Amino acid sequence: MTAGSADIAMTLKIPSDTNIDTIYAKIRARRAAIREKGRLLGLCSLKGLPNLAAEIYPEQGIQSPQQFQKRLTDDHVADLTWIGDFLGEPEHGFFLWLMKRYQVENIKVLFRGFHARLGLSEVIPYLVKMPVIFELPAESMITARDAAAFAETVSDARVRELVEAGVSAYRKKAKPFYFDTAVDREYFTRLLSLADDLSLGPGAKLIALDADIYLAMMAIRLKTTYRIEFDEVAPLLHVPGALPPATLKKVYSAESVTAAVQALPKKFGAALGERFATPEDIERAMITYFHARAEATLITSGITMAVVVAFYYLKRIELANLIRLVEGYRYGLSAAELKRTLVPPAE
Repeated sequence: MTAGSADIAMTLKIPSDTNIDTIYAKIRARRAAIREKGRLLGLCSLKGLPNLAAEIYPEQGIQSPQQFQKRLTDDHVADLTWIGDFLGEPEHGFFLWLMKRYQVENIKVLFRGFHARLGLSEVIPYLVKMPVIFELPAESMITARDAAAFAETVSDARVRELVEAGVSAYRKKAKPFYFDTAVDREYFTRLLSLADDLSLGPGAKLIALDADIYLAMMAIRLKTTYRIEFDEVAPLLHVPGALPPATLKKVYSAESVTAAVQALPKKFGAALGERFATPEDIERAMITYFHARAEATLITSGITMAVVVAFYYLKRIELANLIRLVEGYRYGLSAAELKRTLVPPAE
């Protein structure tokens, strides 16, 4: 679907058994290569974006921030897909859905292109390169005659159900925000259900925490950014197994961002602190807490599927940090400012 630098593959032949011993050994080896802490600190004091690009991709000729971010994202996906080659069922199906998060992001990009009636060439640079089993009929989707036809182009029945839910929400307001929010709800709902079916233990708790953070930040931004009434989108924020709508409404109705945190369950208040100036402060604190939980899960879970989940999330945080650096250098932030944008903050 898109051209990229990384070779991305995932087996179409599912192994008869899950080889968690091999996965565990490989993850332990690859964990050391993740850019975080001191390695991130060293990337905060370079002289401009070209130097950052040269540090990560020597002699690759990165020409723009968008090209840089796409290369980082494509490589990130390639760094995860190998796991599927060692998973039998039902673990393989769970991992496929975990990785479908990137396919979901591609679907949302394509839908925004469809909504704006953009050409395929205008959208392709923003699509993540995925293994063949995740490819989408991009041209058919972006040129679909209407939103229903957009959904009909998706051959994967599970993914099509997710897109149809997005289309149903979109029809009420004709804004991509509603499509995106409905799709995210369906994605998290199924992911949490699959995690419960596998009895992932601490891995399932990480997934639930991921959904909680997404929902809490959505409730805060509905008011501060989107200016949308909570009751208007409450059904799109109901994810079984995550923060309930009643709690989210309290977060939404809080008089300040600090009060919004206080409206969350006590586990968040104890971990995040007491005072926040902006929604970004809350999100950074939440993801810092999430990073600590993922790190602890990786260390303490032994040879289990929970290690796969923890590694997946640590890699996602690494990607987000690298993209923050690209954006920070793009806008001329100082080294001290760059350090403060990272999760956890570099010191």
